[in-house]
Amino acid sequence: MRPYFSSGLRGSPQSISPVSHTIKRRERRHPVTPYVSILRMLVPFLAAYGCIASAADDYDVQLVARTGQGFTSLDQRVSINDSGWVAFVGQDSSDRFSKLFVNSLDVGAWSSGLNSAVSIFSGDRLFEGAAINNESPPRIASSDRVSGATPSFFLRRWTASPGGSPNGEVLASSPTHVSSTTGFLDIDDSGSVTFLGLSPGALQLTVFEVASPGVLTPIQVGTTGGPVLRPQSATNTGDVVLRDMTGNAIVVFKGSPPQTSPIASVSATCSAGSICFKELGSQPGISADGRVVAFYGVEELQNGNGAIVQQPNIFVSVDPGDGNRVIHRVVAGTLVDTFADLTLAKDQRIGVLNRGGESNLDTVLGEPNAELVTVVFVAALKDPTPGSPLTLPGIYSVDLLYRDLGGTRMLLGRAEPRIVAQKGQLNSATGTAFDSFTLADPVAQDKVLKSPLVAFQATMSDGQSAVFRARKNCDVQGVPYFNQADALWGNQLYAFHVSTDAFPLIRQLGCTLSASASLLEFYDDFVPPLDPLRLNTVLKTSSGYSDSSDVRLDSLAGVARLFGTRASGFKRDNKNNFDYFPNQPCAKDGKNCTPLTTASPDTAEPPLPQEAGDRILDFYVCNGRPVMLKVMRCTPECGFHYVLATGKTSAPADVTKSTYRISDPRRADFKFLTDTAPQNNTTRSYFNRFFGVRAFSAAIPGRAGTHPLQSSPEDLNFNVASPVELLIRDPLGRRLGFDTESRIAFSEIFNSSYVHSSIGTLEGEAGSQLESLQVGIGAPENADGVKVGDGDGVLDGQYSVTVIGTGTGPYTIHIASTDKSGNTSQRVVRGTVTPGSHELIDVVRSSTPGSSLSVTKPSMPSVKPGDIDLNGKIDTDDLNEITRAMNTAADGPNDPRDLDHDGRITASDARKLILLCDKPACAK
Repeated sequence: MRPYFSSGLRGSPQSISPVSHTIKRRERRHPVTPYVSILRMLVPFLAAYGCIASAADDYDVQLVARTGQGFTSLDQRVSINDSGWVAFVGQDSSDRFSKLFVNSLDVGAWSSGLNSAVSIFSGDRLFEGAAINNESPPRIASSDRVSGATPSFFLRRWTASPGGSPNGEVLASSPTHVSSTTGFLDIDDSGSVTFLGLSPGALQLTVFEVASPGVLTPIQVGTTGGPVLRPQSATNTGDVVLRDMTGNAIVVFKGSPPQTSPIASVSATCSAGSICFKELGSQPGISADGRVVAFYGVEELQNGNGAIVQQPNIFVSVDPGDGNRVIHRVVAGTLVDTFADLTLAKDQRIGVLNRGGESNLDTVLGEPNAELVTVVFVAALKDPTPGSPLTLPGIYSVDLLYRDLGGTRMLLGRAEPRIVAQKGQLNSATGTAFDSFTLADPVAQDKVLKSPLVAFQATMSDGQSAVFRARKNCDVQGVPYFNQADALWGNQLYAFHVSTDAFPLIRQLGCTLSASASLLEFYDDFVPPLDPLRLNTVLKTSSGYSDSSDVRLDSLAGVARLFGTRASGFKRDNKNNFDYFPNQPCAKDGKNCTPLTTASPDTAEPPLPQEAGDRILDFYVCNGRPVMLKVMRCTPECGFHYVLATGKTSAPADVTKSTYRISDPRRADFKFLTDTAPQNNTTRSYFNRFFGVRAFSAAIPGRAGTHPLQSSPEDLNFNVASPVELLIRDPLGRRLGFDTESRIAFSEIFNSSYVHSSIGTLEGEAGSQLESLQVGIGAPENADGVKVGDGDGVLDGQYSVTVIGTGTGPYTIHIASTDKSGNTSQRVVRGTVTPGSHELIDVVRSSTPGSSLSVTKPSMPSVKPGDIDLNGKIDTDDLNEITRAMNTAADGPNDPRDLDHDGRITASDARKLILLCDKPACAK
């Protein structure tokens, strides 16, 4: 079996300012010098004296308030809204009064903010709990207790703006409406408040909903001495989630009057094929749109040894839009071995944020429908130090990526846990370390970046209490930069070009090549370094270029496998490789339905829907993985170009808008997708838009416990030099590709991609695009790294491929199949097409290690020896297939290049082919 490659968040009179704390981020790796070694030894001492932050870089953590600095006590139940404002209750150390505070931020700002008292009371009054919504200005809810022979209880709602009533608006009070209130409450974006209190007379704990003063609706009545009730409301819809009065079910209350919708329940007996719960956590969470519920549970299952065990986990229940919820484990697959203790989440709020889930209205080839779910919970990780028995309690977040594929919402990605805060982690604003944590209403979505915001209370190592706000970092550190015009390689010949070609150089055509080198060097280690010059050589000698000289992105997995030293598992993530095709007539010919003919491309943004693409892109860059982006540049001719997305941030020129950090192989001065520069008497910009995503799966370097997003090397890939489209039917008859007659795109196969790749020449130089069609079908697995079900992903058996002509001329298709062991079998097919013509190719592949790929054309019942590319001719193209694989092992016993059947591709095979050529010197 021949391997894939053969070579080489304003203030009031009463304001308390906290200290700002933003955790610094670290680079991935640098050469180790003596100075670096000394600095490493000094780190523990510097951290102990607050000189540096010895914390993780996953979240930027800010101190909002702490006891000993303006407060004598702080309530544990804190809340955050989408503007990053934090509502909390504390005892003001200046007058010893219990008050409700809000810490506000200006739009687009990320700073320590300013604490302002919303409530101003004197006397013996105790506030409990706080909740804040997203109205403008926001409204805040809290409950308070006034001592006396018979204490009085109030539920109040305030508007967080200057001139608002300092006493707020009384929604309920004792003894008229309730006997008492508690601090367990929430407020939605309509101002409706859900709270827990004792019903008058009956003295039963009851969950009430109230929108107008005095008008209370009981949602759930508890039992004396029964399980605790801890409601949370969906800020957008007002749906309320809680574990019910029995303690055995998670339910959602919808509408008015509220109707119960069951989410999960404890079962006495278990049946195979379903999640069987034996215990449920007390504080489930619900997303703002009400579509995702997150909760703690203990399930009964069979372990790898066949024993029945009870396993704690965090779960999400997702409504795909039709009301038929599905439940997924948050900690699954390789994450199971990452966490040491999930029972810490049992009586803590599980926070959940959901981005997306709207219907896809594009009927052409369409933007992908995507949902990015973030779950935040308290747990303990295993210490990644080999042999260490220690655990690392803290607050962690896990991202789940869903896509709507073939009418089914599927979980396609589960990222590694990101650290919000961790026990023992030094906080430089307090000068102490985190010790324990409380989550109450913890999660919101940053209005600008759409990234998770988290608010929490922590007890510090000195016993003081503190309130913090955190925002997820979306910067990928340590991505190497290669400029395609670098003097070391810029003037070298690109791919198989020759010096007499119009544009033959890496500096002119090497954007994808340079971006690929950066990705490979980020994820893996290569000796010598894999710069564009070396990668160019490797791709030329290993079928890494298509016949149109475009980089075959599927081939990069082989480069990492053969030359990398980290076993990173690097490969193209087929399910998240896509192009945008707006719901409008195509500007060109169906291959790239993008506005290349826009009248003023330099002043008008391309009319592309991008929200779903942002969510997919955020899943990668906000979890430490750079992504290749297809962008459009006009200089003045419009063409496509490839850059790397290495983070997400607010736009430098307008902090109210978001953009992506980029690494641009052509322009080192372009750092953001919003950057502009003069070029050819116009302004060059990427319009803060991208036209396609090329995602890759691999373990993240320098981070313990990370894993490739795809665990199996299996795939089937087609790389085509146009002018054709493909329509592929797998062994089950499912379709992938584009029918040019009906103009319908088919994506019925799980974990597949169908994208057109094209690059233009160096800016300022007119020239044609290099275009290719890249089609991939990945392994039959979901985010757990296990099979989704029979018939998903790449299968064993016959694939029928219809080659549909979109123009007149020759085409070349490189077909590569990788088996379970990682070995790749390749074949090449050539032919000639005219507009509308059809040609059928049969491809038979197997996942069995050592198997060979079989490719035939039904129109050619017999094939002459030497006709390697099945075009009915024996010529230079066939000879090149041999010479490019010279001195490598044959691809199985039926390798058409191994003409002498000795198991090797050698000069002997070349000589035999020359004798078989149709014309002298193997001319075409």
